[in-house]
Amino acid sequence: MDVETAIQEIEGVVGPLPEAYATFLRTVGAGVTRHFTDAAGSRKSIYFYRPAAVLDEIQVAPVDAGSGLLVIGTLGPHQYVLDVGTGSLWLWDYDEQDVAELIARVDRLVPVDRDIAHFLGHLEPPPAALPEHPLKALAQADLDSIDRFLASNPPAEDLATFARQAARAGRVDVVERCLGRGCAPDTLVGAAILGGHLPMVRYLIEDLGIDPTKDLNKRVLSTPDVRKYLEQYILKRR
Repeated sequence: MDVETAIQEIEGVVGPLPEAYATFLRTVGAGVTRHFTDAAGSRKSIYFYRPAAVLDEIQVAPVDAGSGLLVIGTLGPHQYVLDVGTGSLWLWDYDEQDVAELIARVDRLVPVDRDIAHFLGHLEPPPAALPEHPLKALAQADLDSIDRFLASNPPAEDLATFARQAARAGRVDVVERCLGRGCAPDTLVGAAILGGHLPMVRYLIEDLGIDPTKDLNKRVLSTPDVRKYLEQYILKRR
């Protein structure tokens, strides 16, 4: 699904997106991790979901999506929630016990910023150079950088490591490119589960038909939505 189509479908559910966030989706494209300093002076990070993933996350929003709350990113097991009506950003601090009560529970929303435009404007710029783990950083980079890396015909071991990092980062677009280079998809499920990005896990299991059985024990280290999905998968297999 292209960006504009995803944005239109999102707005059809929650209403018009704040201009700053819509522009961010169109220009940055999301699917990236960025850092910021919170009100207490602590350095935090946010992984921004791609537009198609944002649309998927509407299905697990903490309240009825019609209220205008939209899950736009993640910090480990926690979700960043945008109030479309006010433009404010919140951290959804939930645990597994909340999952059955998503529609009713909003008391665990913690304020992050009153204005998404202010928040986006104060994100740290992306690093100019790759840090000490280049394959991990590259797995979260822009597609032009990724295509240049793949065009260099990296060794099979580097390609496999890169694909696992991409799976853990939730980059379906990057994993697709790696599979096109001959990477084995059944080696990626464990990394995807540990990464905790449900769209990535579903892509490998549902779209590619990968059996996750040997990696199901990793679900205890994943996010609540991935754990719930895998528990349902186990029940269906019985």
